Amino acid sequence: DISRIENNVANKIGLKKVPPMYQCHLVRSPLMMGVISPKMLIPQEEYSEQELELIFYHELMHIKRKDIPVKALMILVHAIYWFYPLIYLMRREMDKDMEFLCDEAVVKCINGESRRLYNEIILKSTVGNRQLRPILTSNISGSMKYLKERFGANMKLKKRKKGYQIVALFLVAVIGCGFFV
Repeated sequence: DISRIENNVANKIGLKKVPPMYQCHLVRSPLMMGVISPKMLIPQEEYSEQELELIFYHELMHIKRKDIPVKALMILVHAIYWFYPLIYLMRREMDKDMEFLCDEAVVKCINGESRRLYNEIILKSTVGNRQLRPILTSNISGSMKYLKERFGANMKLKKRKKGYQIVALFLVAVIGCGFFV
């Protein structure tokens, strides 16, 4: 039954290869992990069919958007330029933007009542979740200030401005030029 829900969501978002899903007692929040062969881990909890569908929308969107390989590349850049103070800020903002963009994509696929449930799932996954996050994962979590911002965006469905993408691209180009200097 869970596989059917996962396959349904994958078909709806146009994902051809569906990663395997495992329930694991060691995780407290749904997450995707693995660069070459991604896998989905969800906590060993009882979820309704609608909750599972929303979790799958979010986590599979990370696969569709290729977020984990991008994170791997950022970790490499971070390892090379660990001494550069802005690299820490860039990495944190990149992670934050990845979550916001996944939320935006999910919210476009669901109705208002499901948006409320989606926010509840995010909150439930975060409250009391102080576990260390593995580096090459994507999961539903964050600080309370960050969550408040996410919830507001999820309920309003404001489209993010392209200006941020242009500025980010410019910063990456400037830093990239620093590689060759």
